[in-house]
Amino acid sequence: MSGLIILLTILCFLVIFVGLLGTIFPVLPGAPLIFVAALILAVLDNFQRISVGTLIWLGVIAIVSYLINFFWVARGVKKNSTSNTGLLFSGIGAVVGFLVFNFIGLLVGLIFGFIVG
Repeated sequence: MSGLIILLTILCFLVIFVGLLGTIFPVLPGAPLIFVAALILAVLDNFQRISVGTLIWLGVIAIVSYLINFFWVARGVKKNSTSNTGLLFSGIGAVVGFLVFNFIGLLVGLIFGFIVG
């Protein structure tokens, strides 16, 4: 193996470790990080150790866990009597922030949208 592949493999394992921490600490997106790292590892290894079926299941688990987290937070926010306008603007701000500035923009857009709403 070349040095670049070894470096990327080590980096992927570190991302998987951070993803595992993300399943414990709600600040980190655990399942999506694990999925992305597994996808990169599978591509680096030409799908010899991680099959396409495994990646599909990891993708489904990542999407379901992200949606459950999203709706659980929305339920908690609604339970604390947040206005519908604040929820709408925070959602729009999060999407626009994510599209423009990636994950940092998601957080900033979410907070800015909530303040505006």
